[in-house]
Amino acid sequence: RIGKSRSCSIKEAQLHTVLGYTILLNLKDFVIERDIACHHHERWDGTGYTDHLKGEEISLESRIVAIADVFDVLKRGRVYQDAIDSEKIALEFEANAGSQFDPALAKIFANMVRNGELEESLQIKEFEQDELCR
Repeated sequence: RIGKSRSCSIKEAQLHTVLGYTILLNLKDFVIERDIACHHHERWDGTGYTDHLKGEEISLESRIVAIADVFDVLKRGRVYQDAIDSEKIALEFEANAGSQFDPALAKIFANMVRNGELEESLQIKEFEQDELCR
């Protein structure tokens, strides 16, 4: 029911990749977006989902969105996880390079986090969203 919290199984939580893919399936111009929806939880080492792709079998776009998705969770927090500071986020990317994340991209993102580049981008986006909501 809407508004009532309930726990869900891992399998249920993983369904969003298939649902996103299915929603975009009949939109012929959304090929890249379909791939991202389906594969943004794949892992560099092949242990992710939906199709257990490994390494460069995962599109570059999906690998980037996977990092952005984790960055958002770590930076902003969720009901199930507190936000953490930038240095810990950078360390998380480095620790998971080659297993969860593309090692080259993880290094780039860790450096961007440490240099404040992603923080600056977030502040600009939040400003733009605030302006749109007025």
